Amino acid sequence: MSPDEAFHDALVVAAGNGELSAAMERVTDRIRVVWRLELVYGDCIDGTYDEHIAILSAVRDPAADRAVELLRRHIDGSRAQVRN
Repeated sequence: MSPDEAFHDALVVAAGNGELSAAMERVTDRIRVVWRLELVYGDCIDGTYDEHIAILSAVRDPAADRAVELLRRHIDGSRAQVRN
């Protein structure tokens, strides 16, 4: 499991929702190749880890709105990378 996958898996496990964990596992199995290609061929490794750090910091903060916004931006950015 890559550090990127481990980060996403840890977030889902921390949510404590078994159904969400099962769904994430199915999705991860389908997009694993895309994730790896993005990290290997993209220039986004540092940016991705910076985003992960900011997300974790926001998740620890009681104000969830910031975490939700950062997660939304992270997902949108990944989608854009995949489309390119």
